[in-house]
Amino acid sequence: MDDSDWPRVRLPQPAPPVSGRPQNKWGATATLCLRGKFEVKDPAQMKNCRLALDYWGGVVVYVNGKEVVRRNMSGDKPDLLALAEDYPKEAFLTAKGNCATGVDKVIDRGLQSLAIPTALLRRGVNVLAIEVHTAPLPLAYVKVAGDGDRGAGGMLPWMPIGLLRARLTVSAGAAVVPNAARPAGIQVWNSAPYETLGVFDFGDPCENLRPVVIHGARNTAFSGRLVVSSDQPLKGLTVKVSELAEAGGAKLAASAVQVRYAVAVVPGEMLTTEQAGEMVMAQFRHRHTSIVFSQGKSHLPLDRFDGLLETLPAEIPVSRAPVRKSLTGGAVAPLWFTVRVPKNAKAGTYQGQITISAAGLAAVSVPLRVSVSDWVVPDPRDFRLCNLPVQLDYPMAWHYEIPMWSDKHFEMLGKAHALMAEAGARNFNLTLVAEEDRRLAPAVIKTNDYASVIRWIKQPDGKYKHDLTVFDKYLAMVAKSAGMPRPLLLKAWTCTGHNYSKKNIANSPPPNVSVFDPQTGKIETMKAPDPGTDEAVTFWRPVFDDILKRIKERGWLDATALSWTAFYGGPDDSTIRLSEKLWPEAVWFICSHEIHREWRSLNNPAWVKVRYGNTAYFYGEPSPRGYRALLEPRPMFLADVFRQNWRDYSPLTLQRRTPEDIAMSGLDGVGDFGSDLFGYREPSGRFVRSECNDGPSSPAQSHMSMLYPGPDGPVATERYEMFREGVVMTEALLFIERALQAKKLSPQLQQRAEQALDARSNAFIMDWFCIRDMPAAEDGKLLDLAGEVARELGQN
Repeated sequence: MDDSDWPRVRLPQPAPPVSGRPQNKWGATATLCLRGKFEVKDPAQMKNCRLALDYWGGVVVYVNGKEVVRRNMSGDKPDLLALAEDYPKEAFLTAKGNCATGVDKVIDRGLQSLAIPTALLRRGVNVLAIEVHTAPLPLAYVKVAGDGDRGAGGMLPWMPIGLLRARLTVSAGAAVVPNAARPAGIQVWNSAPYETLGVFDFGDPCENLRPVVIHGARNTAFSGRLVVSSDQPLKGLTVKVSELAEAGGAKLAASAVQVRYAVAVVPGEMLTTEQAGEMVMAQFRHRHTSIVFSQGKSHLPLDRFDGLLETLPAEIPVSRAPVRKSLTGGAVAPLWFTVRVPKNAKAGTYQGQITISAAGLAAVSVPLRVSVSDWVVPDPRDFRLCNLPVQLDYPMAWHYEIPMWSDKHFEMLGKAHALMAEAGARNFNLTLVAEEDRRLAPAVIKTNDYASVIRWIKQPDGKYKHDLTVFDKYLAMVAKSAGMPRPLLLKAWTCTGHNYSKKNIANSPPPNVSVFDPQTGKIETMKAPDPGTDEAVTFWRPVFDDILKRIKERGWLDATALSWTAFYGGPDDSTIRLSEKLWPEAVWFICSHEIHREWRSLNNPAWVKVRYGNTAYFYGEPSPRGYRALLEPRPMFLADVFRQNWRDYSPLTLQRRTPEDIAMSGLDGVGDFGSDLFGYREPSGRFVRSECNDGPSSPAQSHMSMLYPGPDGPVATERYEMFREGVVMTEALLFIERALQAKKLSPQLQQRAEQALDARSNAFIMDWFCIRDMPAAEDGKLLDLAGEVARELGQN
């Protein structure tokens, strides 16, 4: 059978749930199917072959398709849904009736030194296949697990299924090539872009190199991946891609394929004694080990890959990430091939060639196959999803050690926003006040590093006049990087304390503003008038008149909102009254734990109109085709922070499925995650991560930075590419759903599309393996279906 699309995993399996989402909890797996390969050079020399397993549940073992043994199984016939033998009650419940976490001597089962008949072995590649079947769950255990007092809040402490350890041994002198350890020399091997790789990974020497297959659509980009690895440093690595041609004569230029390599969090430097001590201190004091050893660049585990860089280094060293038990690091270069298909490209399958060479590696040619759907993906400004990440301006300046609001700073910000716009995030936060906190100051702090986008200039008569030079540059950056913002946020007041829904504890103190003194050339801060005074109206009215005029001239007024961030609740009464006088038609963006679609301000429910919200509490749950709610008229865009459900370190499969999860839960996007909160160097020389102390502060509980600080500015990461593709796949679902609701398709296509969306939706909710861990085929089907719909609608 063809198992080329199966992901490679390490034991034990199944892995613990990767998030708290209902479809990611224990209990969804009935059978695990695992396959391992080994090469036998000469079967005649194989005198002895033995297998040892530790497992939960029951197992059936096959060698080259022949059943060798079944153990702890309830039946003796091939059946993937067969149950394992029962476990005793004490494996699930304590004597007091509470959930037991399992006792090793009760739950562990095993095969010790099982003899494999050598007659079953053959010259060449042999396949060891293991089925692991779940044992039944006692109903009492399931009920208690859902009990918040006695159980685990709906999470099953353990499931009676799993392969913990597997070991195949052969007689001494047998000519066998295993696939369980890194081989010597250079390897080129396949890896799907959604597989999570680390520096300890290597190619299976028993598998042949296959074509790189990419399913794509017009007016967007999709990626494929190859990996080059070695037990020694990789030198002189070069990659070339040919022109791609379609059978009918259409072509995609080689320049349409962007070639990048994923850089390791710890590329290869040896850890000195001082650095090792620093790592320990970081773990105990800051828990920001990755920031320390990546020099402020990454928040991922030390053995992972992160940023995607276009320039291949002259040498890729063997990674010296802290060694995990029994694993050996290598020089590993994941190569990403991202094909950007023009809007007017012809649909079809395009063929090309990838050529890879390196010192000690003769040129290797790998076919590149790109299938292009007839669907034209909307421009990012027309995406329905509305993701609302945290995008602060100062971490960019601090990481690159450049002055705030310099041309270089705006160039860097523009790159970050342009990338995030392609992922359905076009929000911009213009801070009109100076947020000064010297505790966060980097080593290179300048006098204007906390300056707002508006400066007040001291006049000879002692009065102050506002200057919008920086504000105008910011709007120009917005236009260049994203075209139309959604939303453009104006932050003029800050919250202290908590503004709970039943009593107002928070207030809006007089903010600091940036003041430029022409006599000294310095930028200082001063207190603006208290929001509850007439002086505040006089102070702020000229500013708002000017900035709203500029925004209106660009046609962005409907996409602009006042911004308020708090742990709970909305703006206080003094802020509301002041804002009402300055901009009577204003709408609000509120980031708060408790914001929801029916939320109303206690201070002024008639006037505080919430157009955009970031909530931490109202996740929702995926429902069959729940994204249909996004096609209904809505006065408010509500994003969820999705905290603790996806993190910087989450598997790439989860990064890809998160947009679809959010949409199926009826939400408009993901919010309050970091896009470019890069680390920076403190005066002491230590690298630390940027802090985000406003509101729910969910970047620390989801993503600190979706992007990566490349040598010349922010670049995409592996996580970003998977998230962006997930956004596009969600837009495909919405495109098909719109067509179905409009009933403009032929009866045959209408029926087939309904069935396809139902099937995908149910598979997603049930957390079926094919759509969770190997989605390429299912995504290809969805893109092809979108192409069929587009053809019938005449939109191709």
